[in-house]
Amino acid sequence: FKYKREHPVGDIQINPDQILEGDLLLWYIKFYPSADLMKPLLYLTESHFKDPFCRSLFIELSTSLRNNGPLDLIKLLSHAETPEQQLFFTQLLKKRIHLEKKPIYFTTAVQRLLDRKRLEEREEIRQKLHASTTTEDEALRLAKQFDTLK
Repeated sequence: FKYKREHPVGDIQINPDQILEGDLLLWYIKFYPSADLMKPLLYLTESHFKDPFCRSLFIELSTSLRNNGPLDLIKLLSHAETPEQQLFFTQLLKKRIHLEKKPIYFTTAVQRLLDRKRLEEREEIRQKLHASTTTEDEALRLAKQFDTLK
């Protein structure tokens, strides 16, 4: 989804996926290399990221974390191909965060990404179940899969 908001200077496009994913990436950038950042990497994959720029940042950050490499902001910024991506990255780095609320906000950001992916998978299965072309065996398999995604 992309939302437009009227602004006195012009239209501003708001990408909610980029905002959600950016919140998580912010925690990774600000607290790199923290042991707390490793556990979510067991659950998060690049498929959890819809925005291509956020996905590339996540891949770079997770690779550096897994290899115990240093955080290279220049390398991260090199993934920004458009001025909008560069602006998003600079705004991300300028965000102020409350250090004392890290456990709550970080886990909330991870959980929201996991929930979004799970709900999208459930919706895909639901649509397949309601399609008239599914066989009974396939419908039973999809129903079981749907129940496991609760």
